[in-house]
Amino acid sequence: MIVIEIRNHREVAHRESILARALGRIAPNFIRRQVEQRVAEEIQLELASRGIEIQVRVHLDEDGPGAPP
Repeated sequence: MIVIEIRNHREVAHRESILARALGRIAPNFIRRQVEQRVAEEIQLELASRGIEIQVRVHLDEDGPGAPP
């Protein structure tokens, strides 16, 4: 099993989307989920192009950064 933890969601979102800059301030959990889903899809596509079959699951950590207290 390989676990990947994205530690800079906001920076990734800012690089990927102008809209994310505004949304990151008012909806950080939404941005976090979107970044994780996008990265998971990219990893799966890249490895599939190399003939590596994988199952990718995005685990939503409700206690992670940006989670409500």
